[in-house]
Amino acid sequence: MRFFKLCLYLLLINSTIYFRLVSGQNGTSATTDSDNQIVVDIGLILDFGSSTGITAISCVSMAFSDFYSANPHYSTRLALHRRNSDDIISAASSASELVNEVQVDAIIGPQNSKQAGLVEEIGGKSQVPIISFDRTTVPDSSELEGIASLVKVLGWHDLVVLYQDDAEEEFGPNFISSLTRTLQQESIHLSYVSAISASSSVPDIRKELRHLRSMQTRVFLVHVTSHDLASRLFSLAREVGMMSKGTAWIITDALSNSISSLNAATIESMEGVLGMRPYIPRSKNLDNFRIKWNLMQKKYHHTEKVGTDFYTCLQAYDTVWAFATAAEKIQVQQVQRSSEKLNAPSPAITQIRISETGPRLHDEILKTRFLGLSGKFKLEHGKLETPAFEVINMIGNGYRTVGYWTQKRGFSRKIASAAEEDHQGVVHPNYGENVLKPIIWPGDSTQKPKGWDIPAMPLQLRWRH
Repeated sequence: MRFFKLCLYLLLINSTIYFRLVSGQNGTSATTDSDNQIVVDIGLILDFGSSTGITAISCVSMAFSDFYSANPHYSTRLALHRRNSDDIISAASSASELVNEVQVDAIIGPQNSKQAGLVEEIGGKSQVPIISFDRTTVPDSSELEGIASLVKVLGWHDLVVLYQDDAEEEFGPNFISSLTRTLQQESIHLSYVSAISASSSVPDIRKELRHLRSMQTRVFLVHVTSHDLASRLFSLAREVGMMSKGTAWIITDALSNSISSLNAATIESMEGVLGMRPYIPRSKNLDNFRIKWNLMQKKYHHTEKVGTDFYTCLQAYDTVWAFATAAEKIQVQQVQRSSEKLNAPSPAITQIRISETGPRLHDEILKTRFLGLSGKFKLEHGKLETPAFEVINMIGNGYRTVGYWTQKRGFSRKIASAAEEDHQGVVHPNYGENVLKPIIWPGDSTQKPKGWDIPAMPLQLRWRH
């Protein structure tokens, strides 16, 4: 038995899938459409009340539209069957129904690791590939390694973390535990963790920032998704004197991926902040897609739950292209779907339909290679190849790139070409401050913060003379 788990943090939006969107709850699907094209049925399990779910459908929709416009002669078409899921039970139930009744040959989703467990078990028993969302909004190990390397290369030994604790369920605890392990490998101490929510009031955030200011550590890592929270956090940090000379701030890709969506006042308050995010190579196709993305953002700007993570949208887009390409390459034969539904009284995961097409899709997508919008699409052991990361420095009303990081090369001022990465062999990572371009720090300073300071004693605790 084989199943396929892609740990992609797929982000998808809107409401209508181009070409053949199937939203019915029961029944089987035909294997050919009116143009005698072979249909490959794909399930989509998402929480459509979440920002990820809301964002999900549009990115997939654009991918469907663009792929089949570019390949109108293809003999296959993906048909997407949507199912809403907001907990473990509904995710497992949806997966069982998609496999047994709709008879899909692959499933995209669900969004988090707890829901993914049972869905992956169903996928394993049915030999249906599962493209999982269990990495949504949580930096993977490669980004955490990059952050730890950045702290190390800048000569700091202690770190304070502020994270949003009301985003995805695993946004906080999993992130903190993974970060702690990664920092320990570089002998970096996580001195304090501050949990804040998107609904935190101005007085509450101000109180917490003043508490952080009373500590010795002056290096702060911010892991939030809410733009409103980021705006309040950095404006208040400047108000209480924590965006002044001697402090250092780093943001994860949860925020740095959507810098272009932040308002001017927020960007101004973040001057001197460093950010790490996946590097996206420039291309004409990317420029064209960015125009569509910006139009979509304007259309849904009034909806607070609309996601703004551009990179993950690109990954969702590329994944649909990979899936559609794989479906065409395996030359799926017309198969008569069974009209019998497996409504046995025993648990769904023990009474399951076996997919004939799933294993072939699994094998083909593992071999799929192309240059997508997010960069090189290549899977290693069922996961996307670790990307290069870009280090950005917030300056004025925007940002500039001050370096790049990869697991093989460490830090560098210029990004290595794909050919260099593929043929360089063993490389000793680069360390030392000079591997990055000059950085403008908070307080409009060019002097690197030392990472700590002796806090002023509260007035009531000072000695009287």
